[in-house]
Amino acid sequence: MKKLFLALTLSVASCPVFASQSLTWLNLARQAERNNSAFVTQVKGIAAVDSGVRGKGVTVAVLDTGVQGLHPEFFGRLLTGFDATTKITIAAPFLADRDGHGTHVAGVIGAARDGRGMHGIAPEVSLLPVRVFDDDGIATSSSLGNGLRYVNDSPAFVVNLSLGAPRPLDAYFESALLGNIQAGKLVVVAAGNGGGRNPTWPARYAKEAPVNGQIIVVGAVDENNQLTSFSNSAGDTANRYIVAPGVGLMSTYNASASGYGHMSGTSMAAPVVSGAAALLKSRWPALNARQTAEILFSTATDLGEPGVDPMYGWGLLNVEKAMRPVGGLGLLTHAGTIPVSQAQAQLSPAAAGAAKRLQGISLSGFDHFGRDFKTDIPLVRMRSGELETNTLQKAVAVLGSQRIPVTNGRLFLARSGPAASGSRAGGTYLVQHFSGSPIEITFATGALTGVWHGLADSALPGMGSAAFGLSDNPYFGFVNATRHAGIGVQLAGAWKTKVGFLTRDNRGGESGGSGASIAEISRTFGSDLWISIQGSLFTEQGILGTRLKQGSQYSRGRVMTFRAAHKWSNTITSFVSYSGARNSMRQTGIFYDVNSYSDAWTLGLIGEHHWRKNDRLLLELSRPVAVTAGALTAQWVNGFNEDGSERIERHMASMVSEKREIKLSAAYLYPLAVNAYLSFGFHWRDNADNVNDASKIGGAMSWHGQF
Repeated sequence: MKKLFLALTLSVASCPVFASQSLTWLNLARQAERNNSAFVTQVKGIAAVDSGVRGKGVTVAVLDTGVQGLHPEFFGRLLTGFDATTKITIAAPFLADRDGHGTHVAGVIGAARDGRGMHGIAPEVSLLPVRVFDDDGIATSSSLGNGLRYVNDSPAFVVNLSLGAPRPLDAYFESALLGNIQAGKLVVVAAGNGGGRNPTWPARYAKEAPVNGQIIVVGAVDENNQLTSFSNSAGDTANRYIVAPGVGLMSTYNASASGYGHMSGTSMAAPVVSGAAALLKSRWPALNARQTAEILFSTATDLGEPGVDPMYGWGLLNVEKAMRPVGGLGLLTHAGTIPVSQAQAQLSPAAAGAAKRLQGISLSGFDHFGRDFKTDIPLVRMRSGELETNTLQKAVAVLGSQRIPVTNGRLFLARSGPAASGSRAGGTYLVQHFSGSPIEITFATGALTGVWHGLADSALPGMGSAAFGLSDNPYFGFVNATRHAGIGVQLAGAWKTKVGFLTRDNRGGESGGSGASIAEISRTFGSDLWISIQGSLFTEQGILGTRLKQGSQYSRGRVMTFRAAHKWSNTITSFVSYSGARNSMRQTGIFYDVNSYSDAWTLGLIGEHHWRKNDRLLLELSRPVAVTAGALTAQWVNGFNEDGSERIERHMASMVSEKREIKLSAAYLYPLAVNAYLSFGFHWRDNADNVNDASKIGGAMSWHGQF
């Protein structure tokens, strides 16, 4: 039967404590508790404790010499103990530690943060004392195996073994250890105090495949993070080895019911890691033993040679880093995992109501190990500045559009004026009339995409190029199309029908899934009145201009648009447009089951040749697109319960604004020469962006010339 020794041989983790160092009894009632817990600061554990993560709800089993059950640092957190040498359970008030070693280890793990003495790494953890050493300070494979078997059926998640032997233990112990592994326990073992190249046993079992990566071997460093002369190096357990403070640690002791003492050894370093593991499990109950170990390894501060090395293994325990995300944060939704950085919705003014109601809600995500973290990324934000600039400049750009007749008017080209910043730049517009046929085809790109379905084809004499882009279907802007193709047929009388398609390319990595299908019928009454009714189906990334970075999130919409234009003279024409739409988006990404009804209208007046030949004036009164009925639902997983079940966070908000925007705008183009002109624009917006009582006034001016 193999024996494990605490006090008599250097193979035992705590040996230098008794052989080379006298204990100092301290009355620390008036000393700062934190200063006496320097080992917590050294591994950067203070931030976790200060934030309230203190190990509550987690149990650490301490297989050692026992624990002083009456010590006030453990009040209310000691479970019924077990004496593995006699196989007798012992109630907490009657627990004893004739040696002091186990009490010291227990204090490093979980001494209370109560303003006296010192505190452990996890000051609210529960402790399960298991006495495996007899009164002579000797433990056997049998007593240690008994202790491990008792722990199997306990609530303990971490098992601390601050002990060691010079050679492997027997089959009874090994089967008990595997029982702990199979029960999902994390076993933390001291590397031993022989100053050797490899740890002692049972630490060296960590490199064996059957233990499933659930054993952490702990070496000791001094206050300068240098491996101590007594600590065994990582050696052949380097991939499962980490270091922690192990010199002169102050902790609870058994000299009296409220005693403290200083001790050194890898026995003291191991419970520092056990306490850190308890913090992780307390914060994220769904973590398993292997994940917990991998987090502690991967977040350790590298010491010695770069990377995992045979002296320091992974390096120094870093609690602060272990509590942070490992890898990028992902948001878990019913449609899969997406990066948190791509989960935020940038709401357009059309959905301003939801922006207000979802204000203050932040996203949470999961790291590589499935741990949930709150972020400071808001669920939604409004995007309005660029829209304001673009809508203001659009009127200026429209007035600068030009139409160029070719071949007796059967073919004509057009090009747009200066594009608004950030909008579709440039553009061409081509209509080909087949000789002797009522059929025409059209193609367009860039800023002139879709204008064929506006007043540009109203067939009212004298409209000229001034009608380009006027009374566009406002929903086409959400598609942000870059190409258009269509076919029109002149029917009997003054009726005309059109079919068109809008698409966008995917240059720059943007999605190419947006587009629209359009059907329209119009009629001209004499030379003064034109009306049209248009129906369209469109797909956009996001919904109603709301930008969703998740590329799979598309909404579908159905739009009905009515337009009319009346020519009052050869130089003045008025127009009106009304559009109503229904949009829906289902089961994609963070947002789902979004249904909305919305509308928009415009009244306008356009004139030419008033104060100067070829000058142009545009006046508009409009109500931009806004939701009139509908809600937005966001849902994601914000954590896991201990049984692995998901915790769902769900928010539903109406997209309807309390007040809607009304906008008055004007634009004027003043020719300077044949190929040069000045453009001026002005708007006044009440309840701008559909936000209550937000009024804005803006202006723009541009010069355009051709060389």
